[in-house]
Amino acid sequence: MKKFLSCPPASIETHKEEEEANSLLSKLTPSATFLLSTYLGEMILPTLFLFVAGAVCSEVTDVTKRDGETVTLHINKTVQPNHNYLWSIVPNRLVTIVTNGEVLHVNGTGFEKRVHTHVETGSITISNLTINDSGIFLAQVLTKTGILEQRFNLSVHENSLIPLNVLKRGNITLDPGLEKLQKEHNVMWTQGPDFSGKLIAQWKNFSTVIEESFKDILQLNQQTGSITLLRVTENYAGYYCVKMLLGTEPHILRQYLITVFGE
Repeated sequence: MKKFLSCPPASIETHKEEEEANSLLSKLTPSATFLLSTYLGEMILPTLFLFVAGAVCSEVTDVTKRDGETVTLHINKTVQPNHNYLWSIVPNRLVTIVTNGEVLHVNGTGFEKRVHTHVETGSITISNLTINDSGIFLAQVLTKTGILEQRFNLSVHENSLIPLNVLKRGNITLDPGLEKLQKEHNVMWTQGPDFSGKLIAQWKNFSTVIEESFKDILQLNQQTGSITLLRVTENYAGYYCVKMLLGTEPHILRQYLITVFGE
C-alpha cells in the first residue's frame, strides 16, 4: 500500500538545521566522517541537513513484518542511486551511508550486524527484526539535480500464535501472506509448536515434497507457499508452523493453532 506525505514547511530555523546535522555527524565513525567529508567537500553540513530535512515530497510504502523475520526495502526502480545515498530512520537515526560505491560504517545504529546494504541497487535488508525496529525508513539519493527521497513505514508486530477454527470435515487454508514465491525461497511447514515439529511439506527449487501421511489431505500452493488442509478431523487439530527462508534468512515466520469443532 502506498500513500503520500505532504512536504515539510519551507521555513525552518537555522540553528535547528545545524543541530540535526551535527547529531548525524556525531554518530559517524572517524573514517566515515573523513570519507563523507571528502565526497561532499566543504558543503558537508548544509548537505547533510538536506539529507535530514528533505526538500522533496516522497512516496510512503507501508511494510508489515513480525519479530524475528527479515525485510528488504527496495528503492524504486526509477531511482538511480549512482552509489551515493543515505538510509535513516526519521527524524535522524542513521542506518547506513554509501558513497562512491563504498558502505560507510555508522556507530550506535542498532543495525550493525543485522543490515545488509545492496550497493548496486540502493536497497537494504534487515534481519532478525524486533518491535523496536518499527518506524519511518528514509532513503535519500544524491543526484546531479538534487536529492531524491523514498520512505517506508515499517511496522514490526509480535510473532504471536494465530488461532484458527474449522468445522469437522471442512477445509482450512494457512496463508502466511506472501504474494509470490521467488526461486530463492525455501518453504518448510511443520506440525507441532515452535518450528520444531515434524516436517509435513516443503517447497524448494520449484519442487514440492509432502509427507506421506499428509498426501491425501494437504495441498501446497506453489505460487504463494500457503497450504490447505482438506476434510479436517480431530486428528489434525493442533499446532502448525511455517518458516519461509529467502536465501538463508527467515523471510516469514508464522505459528498457527487449529481447533476442530462440530460433529
